Amino acid sequence: MLITSSDDEKENKISNTCNDKDQEFTPLSHFLPHRFGPDDLLGKDAPLLLEPRRNGLSFTSDGCENDELKHAALDAANMSYAPYSGCPSGVALIDVEGKIYKGSYMESAAYNPSLPPVQAAIVAYVASGGGGGYERIVRAVLVEKSDAVIKQEHTARLLLQCISPKCEVKVFSV
Repeated sequence: MLITSSDDEKENKISNTCNDKDQEFTPLSHFLPHRFGPDDLLGKDAPLLLEPRRNGLSFTSDGCENDELKHAALDAANMSYAPYSGCPSGVALIDVEGKIYKGSYMESAAYNPSLPPVQAAIVAYVASGGGGGYERIVRAVLVEKSDAVIKQEHTARLLLQCISPKCEVKVFSV
């Protein structure tokens, strides 16, 4: 089987023969006549995963305006992709050198392949050269909605306790 794009590159086609001389290409849409995508679940104006978004979350004044890690977690929560549950959340980690790593919740319509914000932040930590061991993560802040149906706190605490037992974890509801 050979998959290729058409001359105008607007549609993929599939060849279901191995003989180069007699190749017949069938449009991929033939095999997927009732495709399913984000447009089937979301409104036409809803931003997709990689498109910019702002969830409109903010803190009420609580005397911690200068907490950079807390505001980084809020920023991550505002970039979170949670169109199905409506439960955006974000995590910010800080290492012993003071570098901050952010992670946003990324939701899938199938739910179980969704990426929790603490895992996204750990990926950012590893990908940005924060190697040298997870025990170098010393503080974590999670921001989530107070009325969230999907809560991230328990999973975040459990994971961070396992990989960096001395990490201080704080949770803020918005």
